[in-house]
Amino acid sequence: MKQNRLAKRYLMSAGALLIFVAYLFPVYWMFISGLKPTHEIFRYPPTLWPQEPTLAPFGEAVRLHFFRYLRNSLVISSLTTVFTLVLAAPAAYAIARLQLAWVKWLILAFVIAQLLPPVLMATPMFIMFRQLGLVNNFLSVILAISTLGVSFAIIMLRPVFLEVPVELEEAAFIDGARRLRVFLQVVLPMSRSGIAVVTAISFIFGYQDFIYALSFLTNENLHPTTLGLYNFIGAQAVSWERVMAFASLSCLPLVILFVALQRQILRGLSSGALKS
Repeated sequence: MKQNRLAKRYLMSAGALLIFVAYLFPVYWMFISGLKPTHEIFRYPPTLWPQEPTLAPFGEAVRLHFFRYLRNSLVISSLTTVFTLVLAAPAAYAIARLQLAWVKWLILAFVIAQLLPPVLMATPMFIMFRQLGLVNNFLSVILAISTLGVSFAIIMLRPVFLEVPVELEEAAFIDGARRLRVFLQVVLPMSRSGIAVVTAISFIFGYQDFIYALSFLTNENLHPTTLGLYNFIGAQAVSWERVMAFASLSCLPLVILFVALQRQILRGLSSGALKS
């Protein structure tokens, strides 16, 4: 019996390792392709490690205004994250504490909102933002991304706030604290893990946006990294080593974010931050 359990454990570990390798292999291939010269990119059979490694593609990506694209992406994603949390956290807390019959229908409406593809919403939003004079403005992209980000954050934060004991809030009310103070000083500190998960996902929403940036930002000086990467792909030829180098550099902020928040994110995932 003990041997069967041990064999099952080894089998599950091997399966998890295979999934891990399969998941990370495209990332590995992207990075090493950025280290290859042009002729080695198209070599068959392909090499699993550059035979003639070079940093020239990375230097070319930096020379072609990578840091300008990165700055724009960080501005969009950071402000999108702040805007999403400022709106979604109080709304999710109110929904979590309101015992009303229509709350489930409201949550259903938020879920349905997630089903709307950005491509479908881009045209009416463009018309609206053009009338408001927000075309070629980061604010238009931030507002557009937040239309989905806020509803998604509310869905995720509501069960997090439900886990906060109501007795702690009642004790704070007895001590004379108002609702806003209770929310800021009691509820939010106890929900750090869930908020960390929402922060990371909201940042990714803003950082990976392509449709809205392409629709609303015609000025190349305002383009984020997603459009910067798109500019490397020509109609006649594609410099794949530069594309891969640019993509590898673009991933660094996300890696840094998850390394910085890894403990909170893992704690939030394990404590039910993604439960409905």
